[in-house]
Amino acid sequence: MCKIVEELRYEADRERMIINAKAMLNLGKLSYEEIAQCSGLTLEEVKVLAKGMPA
Repeated sequence: MCKIVEELRYEADRERMIINAKAMLNLGKLSYEEIAQCSGLTLEEVKVLAKGMPA
């Protein structure tokens, strides 16, 4: 049971990290490196998110 709760928490945390990174990308004021540092995502993950967003 504990493992399930931990997995759900991890998924929720991860989703929040992605939402925050997308918001920072939308602002257009931070570099990918800064977004990675602030969001907790890797630089590569931020770049993938940026590619999937409309220009």
